[in-house]
Amino acid sequence: VETRLGSRRLTSARTTPEATDLHAIFAMMLEEGSTAAVMEVSSHALRQYRVDGAVFDVALFTNLSQDHLDFHPTMEDYFEAKGTLFTPEHSRRGLICVDDAWGARLAAEATVPVETLTSRPDTPADWVVRQGRWPHFTIDGPAGRLGLHCHLPGAFNVINTAMAAVALLTLGHDAAAVTAAMAQEPVVPGRMERVAATSPHDDDPRAIVDYAHTPDAVDSALRALRPTTTGRLVVVLGAGGDRDRGKRAVMGRIAESGQPPERGPCDHPGRGGGGRRRRDCWSGDAGERGGPGRRHRAGGRDRQEHDPVEGQHRPGPRKGPRDRAGRGRHDPHLRRPRRRAGGPRR
Repeated sequence: VETRLGSRRLTSARTTPEATDLHAIFAMMLEEGSTAAVMEVSSHALRQYRVDGAVFDVALFTNLSQDHLDFHPTMEDYFEAKGTLFTPEHSRRGLICVDDAWGARLAAEATVPVETLTSRPDTPADWVVRQGRWPHFTIDGPAGRLGLHCHLPGAFNVINTAMAAVALLTLGHDAAAVTAAMAQEPVVPGRMERVAATSPHDDDPRAIVDYAHTPDAVDSALRALRPTTTGRLVVVLGAGGDRDRGKRAVMGRIAESGQPPERGPCDHPGRGGGGRRRRDCWSGDAGERGGPGRRHRAGGRDRQEHDPVEGQHRPGPRKGPRDRAGRGRHDPHLRRPRRRAGGPRR
């Protein structure tokens, strides 16, 4: 979504920058007095050697689910790419969530020292997450017990918070300082981000934008939102036209498994075209949903300011809070121009 250098925010073209850009960013951070860096390393970046020359003090693995199969031929190849981060060429130690089989396997195969974390009481691990009444939970491990606070809903966000806390402890930070840091509310664009209308009203729906773009992530996001929904849960899915088509129908079925969803606009069509993208996602017949009652909207896409359409990057419609959450079929950026009677085609 973006690169943050102190108080500055720079637009990011990729999850993990190209190698030359990455090391240029590191150099800028060093010149400006930064002493630490936190980043996401994608499987694409590992396969394309973008992080070569960078050795991380601690590497984290949360889970692995279907994604990027337009780039990786199989899930096995996807796993192997992720696994290269847990080698001496790329990290000094690792922290791995072993809640699924992929994590347990990685913990066994990693060639750097690793600690493990789980939220399952029957799974052996160095650190155990014990969920209390949200937003409070505790973690038990070699450094003792820590009481932590998770601002974002969903069990997966509790795991993310626990992983971040244990990573800080692993790096030598004091437990009290870690607890205080986790109590700060994060502001991460597109991560269970609540957005509001420009002129909010009491009867406005609560609108949530989340970058859930895999079947597992969509399921987790909706599970997190349904318990707090007093009315209908309205789902608008997005799926990049150039990306893994195999997951779209699965994501659509997950969204349709609850209350009938609203069809999403032709958002982020890429080269695949919005019509084909909608057909891939929605297997059932969903019409317009409206009326009174509190509702939520979860969007499975990112917060890009530019949309790739047929190989070209065009300005996206999301400029302010209302634009990101409130625009839809009446948005001129997303609507096909009407043909004037007797006029030329456009």
